[in-house]
Amino acid sequence: MAERRPPEGSSLIIAVLLIEAILFAGMWIYSYANQTSAPWELLPWFAGVAVVIVVVGLFLVVRAPGQRD
Repeated sequence: MAERRPPEGSSLIIAVLLIEAILFAGMWIYSYANQTSAPWELLPWFAGVAVVIVVVGLFLVVRAPGQRD
């Protein structure tokens, strides 16, 4: 039986998404407190970035060499 390696790539995807969530929360608070713009205007940008992170990350994890034995 072949040994399976831990999914480091998936952990990196989660870490990047968590960093993005922290940045989103910070920008939301900043725009709400300064009333420079409506905080809801940030949602499409961050949602789009999250989709790109997931798609590119999953593509790289699936295509990673040496993952399949």
